[in-house]
Parts: sequence; structure tokens; C-alpha cells
Amino acid sequence: MKNTPINLFIIGDSQVGKTSILNTINGVGFDENLTRTVGIDFCYIDFKLDNGTKIKLKIYDTSGQEQYHSLSMNVLRQSNGIILVFSKDSIDSFKNIKDIWMENLNQCINLEDIPLILVENKNDIEDSDITEEDILKLVDEYKLDFIKVSAKNNENIDTMFKKLTMKILEKNNDKKNKDKKNKNKKNKDKENTLPVESDDSKRNTIKITKENNKIEKKKKHCC
Repeated sequence: MKNTPINLFIIGDSQVGKTSILNTINGVGFDENLTRTVGIDFCYIDFKLDNGTKIKLKIYDTSGQEQYHSLSMNVLRQSNGIILVFSKDSIDSFKNIKDIWMENLNQCINLEDIPLILVENKNDIEDSDITEEDILKLVDEYKLDFIKVSAKNNENIDTMFKKLTMKILEKNNDKKNKDKKNKNKKNKDKENTLPVESDDSKRNTIKITKENNKIEKKKKHCC
């Protein structure tokens, strides 16, 4: 993963702040007058984790508009991690995480193979119709990580990307260790397998035994 970028996808409804999140981590800054993303956009980020590890992220910003859903789902097969975004001031965007986005994801990827993080953006807003109970229920149902961020105030944006990236690296290490363990077990089983005698070996043994019997009988007869 050191030389290959880690592919992260930001998905969710339109106007939840996906592009603002991307612009914040990319150093572009927050812009109130952003236009909607059409199709898919992406950028590369050189990122440094808390342990000093340097990595390259390729972050995809996907459109939340319905006509681009199929396009977004097709490229998601290339993902190493997915950021599911809803907006604190839009209960519909929260409901659609389950009703639309998780349903679509379940059809195109194995949810156990790719780390996901649920993100509540616009945490700078005070009022919300979305309850903590509803969020925790969704998190428990799909075994998601969860974090509140504000792209406007640059709150927890770095933390969110670090958290997801560490999860990806841990998962990759677990997979490598599992593959190595299975390979060692396979080699060990192969070493412990007893050699099987060939048919020729068995025939020779039988032949020798019969000849020996004849010799023994001849000796007895002579006596």
C-alpha cells in the first residue's frame, strides 16, 4: 500500500457537504457557494498518520443525484474504504443512508471486506431532528464507525480520514497474516503427508515373496 494510493469514496445525498469535506482535507477551504458535483471527481492527498506513516490517498467525491447512483456504485468496487455522509440538518439524508446507500452498497460489494465510516457533517449547526438513538441504532445494525464533523469549521476532518485509513491498514495486515498462516499450514500438511507406494512397488514385493516361498518349499522337499 506504500506505493499504491488508498482509494476512498465519499458517498451520500446531494448537499450534505461531500465536496466541502474533500476541499477541506485538500486545503482548498470551505466555500458556501459550491455547485453540485456532476458524476465523479477525485484528488490525491499526501497524508501522514499519527504514527508517522506516510501514505497517499485517492479520494473520490461522488454525486448524490439519483441519475448518477449507478455510476457511483460501479466504481465503488475499486474502493479500499467508504465514507457515508449525512447532514445534521437533513433527516432525509440520514434515512437515505440505510434506505438507499447501504442497500446499493450491499449489491455491489462485500460489506465485510471494506471498512466504512458514518459521518454526520455540519456539526456546527445546533438544531437537528436526527436523534442520537437513531444514529446508534444504524451504527449497531451495520457495525459502522461513526464521527461528527464540520467541513465549515474544519472540525474532525483529519481525524475522520486518519480513523478510516488506520482501519484499512489494520484490515490489510490481518489479511496478510491470515494468508501467511494458511500458506504455512498448507506447507506443513504437505510435509506431513506419507509417500504413497506405486503399483510397481507393490507388484515387486509380491513377486519377491512368491519366489522366496518357492525356495523355502524346495529346501523342505530336499530334506
